[in-house]
Amino acid sequence: MFLKYDSIDGDHGFHEVVGQMVQYLKLRYVKLHWSMFDDRVALDDAARANMPAIAKFEEAMNSCESYIIRCPLQENAYDCGVYMLHTMDLVCAMVQREGFSYETHMRQDHSKWYIQADIDAKRHFLANMVLEIDTYVCD
Repeated sequence: MFLKYDSIDGDHGFHEVVGQMVQYLKLRYVKLHWSMFDDRVALDDAARANMPAIAKFEEAMNSCESYIIRCPLQENAYDCGVYMLHTMDLVCAMVQREGFSYETHMRQDHSKWYIQADIDAKRHFLANMVLEIDTYVCD
């Protein structure tokens, strides 16, 4: 399952990108199974030799769903990275606390998950962290 949290509210070709990611993952999976063969063996021959595993993986990837999750919208043109980091912090904390249930997650209204003041605080926290690292590395 692919979930997209977008603080600028748009599709931006998300489903096409997911399709390309699925194709890449399928090819990567075949290549990993192919790597145990001699380089002179054709990729098709290696794929045939591993057909059950590859078929199972392809089936799982073909049934993979993708969803755009509504989340708080940014109020400026420069905080998208901070929004992304803050959203992933909240998602990871939720998964640690409760596990992940797609049905529960989709029923929640994430558009009010946090406010701009939270993002401002996260931006300052990140800036201070970078300055601390810089001080540590440069000393």
